[in-house]
Amino acid sequence: MNSSGNASDAAPGDGVCEATTGLADCTVQAAVQESSALAGNDAIVLPAGDFLADPFLGIEDAVIVAGAGAASTSILGNGTDTVLYFYVNVDVTLCRRHGRSAVLAATWAAVSRSAAAGG
Repeated sequence: MNSSGNASDAAPGDGVCEATTGLADCTVQAAVQESSALAGNDAIVLPAGDFLADPFLGIEDAVIVAGAGAASTSILGNGTDTVLYFYVNVDVTLCRRHGRSAVLAATWAAVSRSAAAGG
């Protein structure tokens, strides 16, 4: 993760997180799109900083999101929408990096919006 912008991934599913082909500019939006396009469990590691989710980060596959801690890493919404949106039932783990390991902050099995609404 090397960009705090919110640009989409240039080619989701190609195994490369970059908003602009050839520039290696990896945004949190591009990382989530790349993760969702690839089958299986994935991990997104966020360094310290503020990362924009506008309008939201659409999670479609199991993912671990590791940051530098609540006081150091933030995913910011636009103030009018949710920050994390789960399109399907997926397992999501949020944790804080500590050296080479991670400290679990939260884990849950997400419920899709239609299931939560009784649909």
